[in-house]
Amino acid sequence: MPLTVRVVGTYTMIVAATLLVSAGLALQFTRDQVVSQLNQSLLASQRSFQASVPPKVNALVAQGASPVDALAGVAKQWLLADPLPDGQGAYVQVRGSDAVLAQTVNFQLPPAARSIFQATKGSWFTLPAPNGASTRYLRSPVVLDRPAGSASPTQVG
Repeated sequence: MPLTVRVVGTYTMIVAATLLVSAGLALQFTRDQVVSQLNQSLLASQRSFQASVPPKVNALVAQGASPVDALAGVAKQWLLADPLPDGQGAYVQVRGSDAVLAQTVNFQLPPAARSIFQATKGSWFTLPAPNGASTRYLRSPVVLDRPAGSASPTQVG
Protein backbone atom coordinates (compact mmCIF):
# COMPACT_ATOMS: atom_id res chain seq x y z
CA MET A 1 0.00 0.00 0.00
CA PRO A 2 1.43 3.41 -0.90
CA LEU A 3 2.61 5.68 1.89
CA THR A 4 0.12 8.43 1.05
CA VAL A 5 -2.83 6.04 1.43
CA ARG A 6 -1.54 4.89 4.82
CA VAL A 7 -0.99 8.49 5.99
CA VAL A 8 -4.46 9.57 4.83
CA GLY A 9 -6.03 6.49 6.48
CA THR A 10 -4.18 7.13 9.75
CA TYR A 11 -5.11 10.82 9.69
CA THR A 12 -8.77 9.93 9.04
CA MET A 13 -8.83 7.51 11.98
CA ILE A 14 -7.24 10.11 14.28
CA VAL A 15 -9.79 12.75 13.25
CA ALA A 16 -12.69 10.28 13.69
CA ALA A 17 -11.43 9.21 17.13
CA THR A 18 -11.02 12.84 18.18
CA LEU A 19 -14.56 13.65 17.07
CA LEU A 20 -15.95 10.65 18.96
CA VAL A 21 -14.11 11.60 22.15
CA SER A 22 -15.23 15.24 21.82
CA ALA A 23 -18.86 14.20 21.28
CA GLY A 24 -18.71 11.84 24.27
CA LEU A 25 -17.26 14.54 26.53
CA ALA A 26 -19.82 17.11 25.38
CA LEU A 27 -22.61 14.63 26.11
CA GLN A 28 -21.20 13.87 29.56
CA PHE A 29 -20.79 17.57 30.43
CA THR A 30 -24.35 18.31 29.27
CA ARG A 31 -25.71 15.40 31.30
CA ASP A 32 -23.82 16.55 34.40
CA GLN A 33 -25.21 20.06 34.02
CA VAL A 34 -28.77 18.80 33.64
CA VAL A 35 -28.39 16.57 36.72
CA SER A 36 -26.93 19.48 38.66
CA GLN A 37 -29.85 21.74 37.70
CA LEU A 38 -32.33 19.02 38.64
CA ASN A 39 -30.62 18.52 41.99
CA GLN A 40 -30.77 22.27 42.67
CA SER A 41 -34.47 22.31 41.83
CA LEU A 42 -35.15 19.34 44.12
CA LEU A 43 -33.15 20.97 46.91
CA ALA A 44 -35.14 24.20 46.50
CA SER A 45 -38.40 22.26 46.86
CA GLN A 46 -37.03 20.40 49.86
CA ARG A 47 -35.90 23.66 51.51
CA SER A 48 -39.31 25.19 50.86
CA PHE A 49 -40.96 22.18 52.51
CA GLN A 50 -38.56 22.18 55.48
CA ALA A 51 -38.94 25.93 56.01
CA SER A 52 -42.72 25.91 55.79
CA VAL A 53 -44.09 22.62 57.07
CA PRO A 54 -42.29 21.68 60.35
CA PRO A 55 -42.88 25.03 62.12
CA LYS A 56 -46.59 24.91 61.28
CA VAL A 57 -46.84 21.27 62.36
CA ASN A 58 -45.01 22.01 65.61
CA ALA A 59 -47.44 24.86 66.31
CA LEU A 60 -50.45 22.60 65.67
CA VAL A 61 -48.97 19.83 67.85
CA ALA A 62 -48.36 22.37 70.63
CA GLN A 63 -52.06 23.25 70.38
CA GLY A 64 -52.99 19.59 70.89
CA ALA A 65 -53.24 18.16 67.35
CA SER A 66 -51.79 14.74 66.71
CA PRO A 67 -48.45 14.85 64.84
CA VAL A 68 -49.77 12.57 62.09
CA ASP A 69 -52.89 14.66 61.44
CA ALA A 70 -50.98 17.93 61.67
CA LEU A 71 -48.28 16.81 59.23
CA ALA A 72 -50.79 15.37 56.79
CA GLY A 73 -52.85 18.58 56.80
CA VAL A 74 -49.93 21.00 56.54
CA ALA A 75 -48.17 18.89 53.90
CA LYS A 76 -51.36 18.83 51.84
CA GLN A 77 -51.56 22.63 52.06
CA TRP A 78 -47.89 22.91 50.98
CA LEU A 79 -48.44 20.59 48.02
CA LEU A 80 -51.36 22.75 46.86
CA ALA A 81 -49.66 26.10 47.45
CA ASP A 82 -46.11 25.48 46.22
CA PRO A 83 -46.18 24.55 42.52
CA LEU A 84 -43.29 22.53 41.17
CA PRO A 85 -41.67 22.93 37.76
CA ASP A 86 -43.02 20.94 34.82
CA GLY A 87 -42.11 17.27 34.97
CA GLN A 88 -41.45 17.27 38.71
CA GLY A 89 -43.57 15.90 41.50
CA ALA A 90 -43.61 15.71 45.27
CA TYR A 91 -44.77 12.84 47.45
CA VAL A 92 -45.33 13.06 51.18
CA GLN A 93 -45.87 9.91 53.19
CA VAL A 94 -46.91 10.32 56.80
CA ARG A 95 -45.89 7.52 59.13
CA GLY A 96 -48.87 6.21 61.02
CA SER A 97 -51.15 7.03 58.11
CA ASP A 98 -51.92 5.05 54.96
CA ALA A 99 -52.15 8.20 52.86
CA VAL A 100 -49.43 9.21 50.43
CA LEU A 101 -50.02 12.83 49.47
CA ALA A 102 -48.83 13.80 46.00
CA GLN A 103 -48.37 16.73 43.70
CA THR A 104 -47.32 15.35 40.36
CA VAL A 105 -47.89 15.50 36.64
CA ASN A 106 -48.99 12.13 35.18
CA PHE A 107 -46.46 10.14 37.16
CA GLN A 108 -47.04 7.14 39.37
CA LEU A 109 -44.52 6.36 42.08
CA PRO A 110 -42.90 3.10 40.94
CA PRO A 111 -42.90 0.14 43.36
CA ALA A 112 -39.10 0.31 43.71
CA ALA A 113 -39.38 3.87 45.02
CA ARG A 114 -41.89 3.05 47.76
CA SER A 115 -39.12 1.63 49.97
CA ILE A 116 -37.32 4.99 50.09
CA PHE A 117 -39.98 6.25 52.49
CA GLN A 118 -38.98 3.73 55.14
CA ALA A 119 -35.54 5.14 56.01
CA THR A 120 -34.87 7.82 58.59
CA LYS A 121 -32.05 9.75 56.87
CA GLY A 122 -32.14 12.11 53.91
CA SER A 123 -30.63 10.72 50.75
CA TRP A 124 -30.54 10.95 46.94
CA PHE A 125 -31.84 8.13 44.75
CA THR A 126 -31.87 7.48 41.03
CA LEU A 127 -34.28 4.70 40.09
CA PRO A 128 -35.47 3.37 36.74
CA ALA A 129 -38.70 4.93 35.49
CA PRO A 130 -41.44 2.98 33.71
CA ASN A 131 -40.53 4.58 30.36
CA GLY A 132 -36.95 3.25 30.51
CA ALA A 133 -35.37 6.52 31.65
CA SER A 134 -34.25 7.17 35.19
CA THR A 135 -35.96 9.26 37.85
CA ARG A 136 -34.19 11.31 40.52
CA TYR A 137 -35.52 11.30 44.10
CA LEU A 138 -34.59 13.24 47.21
CA ARG A 139 -35.78 11.77 50.50
CA SER A 140 -36.07 14.33 53.26
CA PRO A 141 -37.51 13.04 56.54
CA VAL A 142 -39.21 15.62 58.75
CA VAL A 143 -38.38 15.57 62.44
CA LEU A 144 -40.82 17.37 64.72
CA ASP A 145 -40.17 18.74 68.17
CA ARG A 146 -41.76 16.88 71.04
CA PRO A 147 -44.07 18.72 73.43
CA ALA A 148 -42.32 20.42 76.35
CA GLY A 149 -40.78 18.06 78.88
CA SER A 150 -39.42 15.50 76.45
CA ALA A 151 -35.80 15.54 75.34
CA SER A 152 -35.86 13.58 72.09
CA PRO A 153 -37.36 14.58 68.75
CA THR A 154 -40.06 12.55 67.07
CA GLN A 155 -39.75 11.56 63.43
CA VAL A 156 -43.13 11.57 61.76
CA GLY A 157 -42.34 11.04 58.09
